[in-house]
Amino acid sequence: MKIFKYFLWLLGLTILIWRPHFSSSSITTDSTARPMATSFSHKGLSYGVDVSHYQGKIDFSKLQTEVDFIYVKATEGDTFIDPMYKANVEGLQTIQLANGAYHFFKPDIDAIQQAKLFVSLVRHSKHTLPAMLDVEVISTVSTSKLQQGVKAWLDYVAKELGCQPIIYSDLSFWQDNLASTFPKQPLWVADYQSINNGPPNAGTNQLLWQYTDKGRLTAISGYVDLSVAQHSTGACYAS
Repeated sequence: MKIFKYFLWLLGLTILIWRPHFSSSSITTDSTARPMATSFSHKGLSYGVDVSHYQGKIDFSKLQTEVDFIYVKATEGDTFIDPMYKANVEGLQTIQLANGAYHFFKPDIDAIQQAKLFVSLVRHSKHTLPAMLDVEVISTVSTSKLQQGVKAWLDYVAKELGCQPIIYSDLSFWQDNLASTFPKQPLWVADYQSINNGPPNAGTNQLLWQYTDKGRLTAISGYVDLSVAQHSTGACYAS
């Protein structure tokens, strides 16, 4: 079984790297279409978005021509389910686009209960990319308490879904609260200051870079977060 899962992981990685790269003509931000750094100007890169109910209804037929991957919000805390999660999953099932789900972490709520809510919702949704944990706030807890909770969530989800999750965090928040404890955890870092200078250096575990929160897509009304995959995240197949 481990050999089979490894084979699937390699197959997913190959697909994400070599899948056709779509035109960027319809992808814009307030300042620039995409990061202008030389190392990010070739066609082999994967560009993507993360969405929640704030983005409303998505035109998935258009979306698959504009980006290479998408993450949809599933849960927050231990009770909240994103109102658009079901519709987004149904939309994704009509197209072929690498996709994953994410959870917004609330440090002052039991981490295992949060993880259980997330797993119960996404387990059978056929996402093809690793789960993502969005860690942006420390609330009223200490840094050590935050780190313990994050580790508990990551460990539980990894065990239940059979795949190591990704941490998403703002660059400064990551450096101040998480970097020393999770130096090898796959990282999706948000940093909008370096859009014209290339990705920030958040560590060797940095896989994705969210470079703006003011992107535009014809498939989505209003602003949307845009990211670039610096390295392939591989693929996961939750059972």
